Amino acid sequence: MKKIAFAVALIVGSIAAVQAAESGPYAGVAVGNTYGKGASGDFDGFSKSHSGTFFKAFGGYQINKYIAAEIAYNDLGTYKYSLFADANNNVTAFYEVKSYTAAAVGSLPLGDFAINAKLGLAVNTAQNDFGGRAAGVAFNASEKKTKTGALVGFGGSYSLNKNVDFRLEYENFGKAGSEDTGRMKSLSAWSLGIVGRF
Repeated sequence: MKKIAFAVALIVGSIAAVQAAESGPYAGVAVGNTYGKGASGDFDGFSKSHSGTFFKAFGGYQINKYIAAEIAYNDLGTYKYSLFADANNNVTAFYEVKSYTAAAVGSLPLGDFAINAKLGLAVNTAQNDFGGRAAGVAFNASEKKTKTGALVGFGGSYSLNKNVDFRLEYENFGKAGSEDTGRMKSLSAWSLGIVGRF
């Protein structure tokens, strides 16, 4: 009986040790490219360019090898819109979006690799700083709008060792802006990141 009790205790202890090794906090950064689609009618006639640069700083807690909870700060870059009629009638707008996200991250481990999926909330703040000349009179203005929506993502990761992972990820942050700032009907990003586990 004592041997059985000892064996059970050993198995339970081994399971707890494995679970402890698979759980814990982590943090990381990622960079990549952003893609935005303006709502129909809001930016018609404007030429568009954008920085194309995406940056993210994130942290989370790995609950077990299949699921984690994660929060992040995301800079989705700056979009430049220009409309030029002549020297006395023109406008240039700098439209930037930043997002705070909270999500559940699911993983399917495949050896050193894993397939990941993400679902959560995105709080997107769009700010439009614009100025130019109208009938020769100079003007400047700024508008800001915060909107909350769904965050979805997917990707893969590679575990270099027990403390360092590399992550390739696609995320869709949903919509941003308003009629005052100009509306983005879709904001997304591809990124490559590094994760440190503690």
